Amino acid sequence: MDPGAGWLLVHEDALPQDDSWLTPAERLHLATLRFPPRRASWRLGRWAAKRAVSAFLGSPALESLEIRAAPDGAPEAFVGGKPAPVVLSLTHRGALAACAVAPPGVALGCDLERVEPRSEAFVRDYFTDAERTWTASAPDPSLGANLIWSAKESALKALREGLRMDTRAVEVRLPSGDPVEGWLPLEVRYPAAGRSFRGWWRREGDCVLTLAADPPPGLPFRF
Repeated sequence: MDPGAGWLLVHEDALPQDDSWLTPAERLHLATLRFPPRRASWRLGRWAAKRAVSAFLGSPALESLEIRAAPDGAPEAFVGGKPAPVVLSLTHRGALAACAVAPPGVALGCDLERVEPRSEAFVRDYFTDAERTWTASAPDPSLGANLIWSAKESALKALREGLRMDTRAVEVRLPSGDPVEGWLPLEVRYPAAGRSFRGWWRREGDCVLTLAADPPPGLPFRF
């Protein structure tokens, strides 16, 4: 197995008050975001991504790092205007943001979801038959439904498709096992392409965090 991806979870309370850690281009983009919740979410995501990438690369200054959206929407890191030798995935939910970072060549996705009730219509529309059966029998249906959804999102991010793709095209499997440093294994299969993404999931307060990658990642390490 390849070395595990690094990951970082940050709370909005840790955000600096000023924007000196953003590049000029990032500050210009921030100024175009009109609505305060969107601005706050964007800043939080960039703060998590820059700190994670900086730690992975050996701590280059945050103001030299830039996180840009690729044409397909996936985040990409640059150092001094040049592509950084990393892949990353970014997710945020409410006051939290998480970023996973791995070496080049890894298809990587991470997702953070709040554990809250999901409607029967939601499960019916977005889950496969096997996933619906598993969710219905889960000890905690809310955790089960959000875990399945989060794992799907992670795999679709690793495919660089996101929710443009039918979520039922991938199917989540959750092998049994004991937690390792808080992590439990997961697998997301994409039968049409003959691909499989393996990864991990964990509870973080009232949220569930998932990570999926190809090649299969080792145990994630926290920055």
